[in-house]
Amino acid sequence: MNIPLVSVCISAYNVAPYLSQAIEGILIQKTSFPFEIVIGEDCSSDDTRRICLDYKEQYPDLIHLVLHDQNVGVLKNNVSIVKQARGKYLAWCDGDDYWVDEQKLQIQYEILESHSDVALVHTDWIDFYQETGIYNNRKIIQNQTEKGSFGIDCINMLVSQKDTGCRMSSAMFRKVYFEEALNKNPELFLGLGHANSDFRIFIAMYERGRFYHIQKFTTVYRIQKESLSFTQNEEKRFRYAMGYFKLIAHIIKFYDLPSEVKNMACKRVLNGLLLRTFKYQKKEDALSIKEICNSLDYKLTKSRLLLYWGSVNNSFHFLLKPLFANKFKSKKNGNIKVLRFVSKDYFGFNDAILEFENAIVENGNELIESHVINRKLFYRRIIYSLDKRNIIKSIGIFKKNQYFSILMGPERILDYYTPFIFNKHKSIYLFDAWLDKHIYIEQLIKNLKVENVFFSSKTSTNIFKEKKYLDAKFHWIPEAIDIRCYKFKDYKEKDIDILAFGRNYNKLHQLIVEELHNKGYIYRYSDGGKKMFPTKSDFIEGLSRTKISLCFPQSMTHPEIQSLETMTVRYLQSMASKCLVVGKMPEEMKELFDYIPVIDLDMNDPMDRLEEILNNFNDYIPLIEKNYQNACKFHTWKNRWEQIVSIINEKE
Repeated sequence: MNIPLVSVCISAYNVAPYLSQAIEGILIQKTSFPFEIVIGEDCSSDDTRRICLDYKEQYPDLIHLVLHDQNVGVLKNNVSIVKQARGKYLAWCDGDDYWVDEQKLQIQYEILESHSDVALVHTDWIDFYQETGIYNNRKIIQNQTEKGSFGIDCINMLVSQKDTGCRMSSAMFRKVYFEEALNKNPELFLGLGHANSDFRIFIAMYERGRFYHIQKFTTVYRIQKESLSFTQNEEKRFRYAMGYFKLIAHIIKFYDLPSEVKNMACKRVLNGLLLRTFKYQKKEDALSIKEICNSLDYKLTKSRLLLYWGSVNNSFHFLLKPLFANKFKSKKNGNIKVLRFVSKDYFGFNDAILEFENAIVENGNELIESHVINRKLFYRRIIYSLDKRNIIKSIGIFKKNQYFSILMGPERILDYYTPFIFNKHKSIYLFDAWLDKHIYIEQLIKNLKVENVFFSSKTSTNIFKEKKYLDAKFHWIPEAIDIRCYKFKDYKEKDIDILAFGRNYNKLHQLIVEELHNKGYIYRYSDGGKKMFPTKSDFIEGLSRTKISLCFPQSMTHPEIQSLETMTVRYLQSMASKCLVVGKMPEEMKELFDYIPVIDLDMNDPMDRLEEILNNFNDYIPLIEKNYQNACKFHTWKNRWEQIVSIINEKE
């Protein structure tokens, strides 16, 4: 057998339910070069070893096992795997992760072969939350490490920011760099009490070369309720964080990193550690933290020094406990209160908003319905509150909460609900943030001191990120759907050939309506402003019976107004109903899908194209099914809300 050029390394400990999926994702790889699979089995207590032996028996020349008689831990297991690997390059896949692209190894191998300055090549990945079954695409924004930087600058960045924008199971790297780093700094890979080895490998690779990012989803990263890096156990979380602090301290000293990096890294880690040593009076751990700080010549701030003294001295703990009491209150998703603003023309009854609100409420958050009042009444309400001396009490209550609201337009927000005005922590989600609305959005952010603004449009997000004079943070969270609200007919039962709902594209309509009618095709569209479907249930039924759904961005349907291209909910509603989406794909959808989900319609001869699609409709069913699965996994409001909650709670 040829010597392998790539070794795929699997670290396996108590991963019996998932290991076969990891191995099968490797076995499907199509390569022009030989590769091997090296599995390090760390004396598991479940059936992991039996599964390893079964696969070894099936693929004796491909799979090599490193079997430990006793549990040696993640770090030593990983080093033992690398020592047995024969490949020039190492591709990692943890035993509970898996690959979904059969070209992953081939693409990454070609990059490393053709780019001698690249130390590690990685891809986009998909987070899979095992407990909830939710998938989340994780596209990576290119950073300086992709553009050519490496060495100490990148190590500084990693240590001070922690997040690499990379998952080890999506990566391939040069074995020789790992071996050099292991010989040079063995403590980095074999000690320091922090179980996660990814960070160490990234440090070693940053020192020798740059990272290369491939914009392609190849890997599913499984997030379990209980694992090394994700756990509900307070003590395990503390031990993990303590190990990380020791690791960071070692790297700072070994590479003699600058004081600003040291200060930033310590600041990020120490608050959580000292709060826990204070809360549970972990005297020995507090002393250990102080010793590490001294070795780094890092001085604790006054508040951290108080936490330290309260951790090591019972009398100080008793005196200081009331001072830090608020720090120990649980910060769960349910602490975010969602305001629904209601008026006679309440735009909250838009389908997208209602589906979004349902996902929020199901997640345990409180939905507060407030009636819009005009500005005079708003001021009267304030005066009334002041007269009753309730306003100070109200402000005190509101400051403890995170308030969130979903808006279709910001012009009237100042007329809205008192808690949103006075509460310190405010976040909003904006649909339809068209260019002509930006002046109102900017005014809203300034006047209400909004902390987080979530746009459904990527273009609007990028525009506001450039407005450095605004204090808010801006995030792109695309529109989504509640997949449960939609249904679909069997393809043979779909009796509406073409449906145009939402914004009418009059130019296209005029080109096709007469000919479709003459040829006997069923074409449904909004006629003279009349509703095609009187109720939402009628709409869902009609969409389920549709073969082709025409979808175009507002930049095409209404070119006369200032608009931009964005993925509106119509695209996803069509996918959820198993319609073929035909029209124009907004540019931002290229980042949300790793394939082309929309059939482009040539406006020079749209009728011929539509007829050709209808005559060969069965050829498009695989694409329809793929779109449906994608919408179910990645584009639900449940997904989006989890992202929003994570961002809002980042500071806490």
